[in-house]
Amino acid sequence: MAHVHTPHGVGEIVDSESLRGRTQYKVAGPGWTLWLDATKCAAATTVDDGNAFDNSTTLPYNPSPQFPTELFAQEQAIQPGDYSIDADE
Repeated sequence: MAHVHTPHGVGEIVDSESLRGRTQYKVAGPGWTLWLDATKCAAATTVDDGNAFDNSTTLPYNPSPQFPTELFAQEQAIQPGDYSIDADE
């Protein structure tokens, strides 16, 4: 059957059950077998059998900054000690 990723690791679906529109899968993994909601199971793209997996993506935009970051170096983050807080104000 299909392999899935669960909170307990990768497992194989051995049984399924639907009740009132909710699907549960019986998933068996190395040393464990349990019933999980379908929402907690994600399809496994690869299984640990030595296959290489490419986890890259192509973004629909250019992720590099539009302006040189040196222009805004003082405005990017407030560092400790840069500003003093007056308790009377």
